[in-house]
Amino acid sequence: MDSRIKRIYVPMTGSGFYILFCLRQPQHGYGISRQVRQMTDGELVISAGTMYGTLSKMEKDGLIAFEREEEKRKLYQITELGKEVLQLEIKRIERMYKNSKGEEVNGCCVFPNFIGSIESNSPLRIGFTMFLAILILIYSYLIVYCGLKLRKLKEKYRND
Repeated sequence: MDSRIKRIYVPMTGSGFYILFCLRQPQHGYGISRQVRQMTDGELVISAGTMYGTLSKMEKDGLIAFEREEEKRKLYQITELGKEVLQLEIKRIERMYKNSKGEEVNGCCVFPNFIGSIESNSPLRIGFTMFLAILILIYSYLIVYCGLKLRKLKEKYRND
């Protein structure tokens, strides 16, 4: 895959993703628009300008190809290059989803999952919770202490 194509299309916009995703089967713009609206419960509505501009650009870049005309409507389908781009985007989305759930990705685990995986009454969880509480108390104390020091300094310079 050309690095220019990857740079342009990954990450994809929501509209671009759904258009390419829907073209795994031959479709025309209006059919794609209906399918996207249905798949997203109406949250994503692709305007005609966005639809046909995106189809034109994707065709020019080789991600989709004109297949045939049916009742004065052009039907497009995804190409091998388009499938590669779509697969990259799906992997990117899956990685973000796993990260958001605190699942391990490439040997790295997001912090919240660590706490959630410890039994609620275990000494480790209790100790960790106490440690966080102490850190919060120290932080709060420092904020109050620094605030008081600043106030005294301001008063001192006002009196001088």
